Amino acid sequence: MAGHLFKLAVGSIVGAGILLGSPASQASAKPARSSVAQTCSSGSGDAAIEACTKLLESGKVKGRSLVLLRVRRAVELSGKGRYDRARTDYDEALKLDSKYPWAYLGRGHVNAAQGSSERAIADYSQAIELDPKLAAAFRARARAYYDRSNYDRAIADYNAAININDKSPLAYYGRAHAYRSKGDYQRAAEDYTQALRINSSLRFGFGNRGIVYLKLGDLNRALADFDQEIKRNKSEARALYGRGIARLQKGEISSGNSDLMAAKKMQRSVAGVFESYYGIPEPAPAALAVPAPAPVPAPVSTATPAAISPVQPAVPSAPAASRTQANPSGPANSPAAASCAGAETHWKTAEDIKTIEIYQDHLARFPNCPFATLATARIQSLKK
Repeated sequence: MAGHLFKLAVGSIVGAGILLGSPASQASAKPARSSVAQTCSSGSGDAAIEACTKLLESGKVKGRSLVLLRVRRAVELSGKGRYDRARTDYDEALKLDSKYPWAYLGRGHVNAAQGSSERAIADYSQAIELDPKLAAAFRARARAYYDRSNYDRAIADYNAAININDKSPLAYYGRAHAYRSKGDYQRAAEDYTQALRINSSLRFGFGNRGIVYLKLGDLNRALADFDQEIKRNKSEARALYGRGIARLQKGEISSGNSDLMAAKKMQRSVAGVFESYYGIPEPAPAALAVPAPAPVPAPVSTATPAAISPVQPAVPSAPAASRTQANPSGPANSPAAASCAGAETHWKTAEDIKTIEIYQDHLARFPNCPFATLATARIQSLKK
């Protein structure tokens, strides 16, 4: 969306000839003023924001050009995380032109970034109503529905976006995520493949497809995709961890364990991400253990029956209370601490993913632990 808005604002602002002053003064001051307009139009970050602000404060930009100038600065403000100022620019642009769909789309992104998915969906819907061919608005609304775990509506919007533009890798990529979340791994694999055909540089594109191949039990394809992802980014812990699981499932215990250990060193929460987000649990300890040496046979006794001592009765183990007293710091003395042992690690994973689904999963696992209140607050915020 931002890329399209950049081009739209650049072409419109420059094309409108935003040069300040009278025609006579424009001729003499053209280089300096053109520089300000050009920086606003094609620059980025603080430099573009400053240049656009100068144009706005001049009071010389009017009409349609003023609408586009507001939107242009809002895009850059959003990119810097200054969402309140960006919202003000979008609001001002819509006061000037309430029928401009790109302003609703941009404001929708601000709402989404600030955790108000309901308001974001309302803005995206308004953009779609004004321009039913605006594929970016369908994609954005689909993502908002996905974040609310409404996968069917997300898929419907991705379908609409693809009908408008079947060359958009992001539409296929987003729909693949939705299919994966629904458990339709075959369709997810097909959409990831289509997205990668269009753009093989998608972030974690091969890794995501590798995960659904892992779900489908197609271990050779999963390994190939994880290998491809690792070639592109050697520090991608998820690809390394996924390859480790695939290798273990193929019986390659040594190399699989090596991958899992290396992935956990890169990202401590990677096992939690796989379990909570992808539904792939950490391999059981037995699969990770080094095989024990074969037991040595006991020597055959040569004693005569008369020399064999009578069997002594087993000494009963100490009661649980006694064991606890002997080791007051042990797990038996702190069940609450034990039940919350993994809460912090899981919470860090949840904060990386930031979906209703992951926060609900945290509440279900750790209802009485320190982050439960925060998880409830995050869910309420995402539902707004």
